[in-house]
Amino acid sequence: MHEVEASHWWYRGLRAMLGRLLVRHAISETPVILDAGCGTGENLRFMEERMPRARFIALDVSPDALRHIRPSANTTLLAGDVNALPLPDASVDLIVACDLLGQSGVALALAAGHFHRVLKPGGVVLANVPAFRCLQGEHDQAVHVEKRFARGELSAAFHPAGFHDTEERFWNMLTLPPMLAHRVLTRLRVSSGEPLRSDLKLTPAWLNPILSRWLEFEAALACRLPLPCGSSLFVVARKVVPSFSLVNPIRHNPSRPIVS
Repeated sequence: MHEVEASHWWYRGLRAMLGRLLVRHAISETPVILDAGCGTGENLRFMEERMPRARFIALDVSPDALRHIRPSANTTLLAGDVNALPLPDASVDLIVACDLLGQSGVALALAAGHFHRVLKPGGVVLANVPAFRCLQGEHDQAVHVEKRFARGELSAAFHPAGFHDTEERFWNMLTLPPMLAHRVLTRLRVSSGEPLRSDLKLTPAWLNPILSRWLEFEAALACRLPLPCGSSLFVVARKVVPSFSLVNPIRHNPSRPIVS
């Protein structure tokens, strides 16, 4: 998986979206950025190169995943759960959560509450989630995706936590029709009892750069114009705290230690 994340066209498209929105929504030149569900760190490495003056906190529930990361001097590795973030209140400027919030084991309401708690006023969440329940299939089971989101669904889930300023952007529109056809066919294979397989495999060398460049173009387009559909949904949610807010904050409860 680590090798695939480094080169696969889909991940390159994700980082193209992330890079554009990261620069747009960073509230200072030296922000504190939480990479929630950082995995083996490919997105983290991209962000470290893109924003060398930022301070990063790379958090994942799996210490094994964190051991793959070679952090920069400005990065702290932290074993922890987004359902109970082990971070102080108002300590983070920006949260990146790529393909985390639809995972099994993530309680969306708890995660949103903790995101709001640890963000500074004006802080932003950048979250990529899988879209369209009709795409649910073998791949999702293999990589523990429990939920796919319709437009507006994640924003509605964030609202009770105190996020009242959100925007959503579909991306990966071109590959949506063949992806849907593939997922329907694989459902038939899974029903026969064969082992689960993920769609994420190394793409042929001639095809990978073509699809990568197309998704980079799509990312530029999606950040300017709303695309009507796509296999993924990028959500931007800003913490706006009015003086009369009645949102009940979740208190910080320190848990897991920093990984050395």
